Amino acid sequence: MNNVKEWISVLAISLLVVFSVLGACGLAFAQERFPSKPITCVVGWGAGGGNDLVARAMSVSVEKILGKPMVIVNRPGAGAEIGFTEIQRATPTGYTIGMVSTPTLVLNTLERATSYQLNDFTYIIGLAEDPRTIAVAADSRWKTIHDVITYAKANPGKFRIGHGGVGTHAQYASLDFAFETGIEITDVPFQGSASSIAAVLGGHVEAACPAVGEVKKNVEAGQMRILVIFSDQRSPDAPNVPTGKELGIQGLHVSVRGLAGPKGIAADRIKILHDAFKKGMESPEYVKKMKDLAITNRYMTGEEYVKLVQEHVTMYRPLVEKIKSGKSK
Repeated sequence: MNNVKEWISVLAISLLVVFSVLGACGLAFAQERFPSKPITCVVGWGAGGGNDLVARAMSVSVEKILGKPMVIVNRPGAGAEIGFTEIQRATPTGYTIGMVSTPTLVLNTLERATSYQLNDFTYIIGLAEDPRTIAVAADSRWKTIHDVITYAKANPGKFRIGHGGVGTHAQYASLDFAFETGIEITDVPFQGSASSIAAVLGGHVEAACPAVGEVKKNVEAGQMRILVIFSDQRSPDAPNVPTGKELGIQGLHVSVRGLAGPKGIAADRIKILHDAFKKGMESPEYVKKMKDLAITNRYMTGEEYVKLVQEHVTMYRPLVEKIKSGKSK
């Protein structure tokens, strides 16, 4: 009888050990498995703008790679600060990330006190670049950028340029254009470039300052006309449109879009996300989508994106100070 009891005790202990080991292994496996649920991607602009379009194209490609969907959540307003702040305040698990775009990310902090700082993020990857433009309705009286400058000089403040929000890259590109050409404009903020384009088509403003990719479909549909591209080289999607550099305008305004999360995400999870997004960028469907949108792929590591953000601080600080001082008029 005693032998039976001893045998049962040994068996029970052995089973406990086995289950403990299996449980530990299962826990380790669960901890290593990422992602195990959908990832939220916060976009601080309205639907239809350049950042939103890139995020949605990436969500399609990356779901096949991660095995979980990436859900796009639009949080427009305050020059994308609402969206940036939501990203920054998220729990650093890797399950909430978002679109960032410099120099808008930088300009907000230079222009005012913001609820986030530039070092509050874990920069994951750079995805794309897209130069800013001045675009008007196809049936407008302004056929060239020189027509705009001539009209604005004769009618100070009457030429209205819509843009994606206060403090955004589009606003500062518009104001820099006015400063360099010696004209006075009225800049009109909207909740994203798509809304500013709609305002042009509705006759509420004379022009908008979208990126090439944001206005391409309107140009192709015969609704809009691009007058100038703020880049140092012509766009293959608008080869007949002059660059700012050709016209003697020094300001080069190119949006560089990427993905970031809150500070403190574990390095192994950042690597999983980075590698998945990089692979997504290389997928044929994503490459085709970017080409269709006239947005140029620009891969950057997280470290390279941080360096670019720092460069934009140096580049845009004098412009912000100049405009805040009222010297743009």
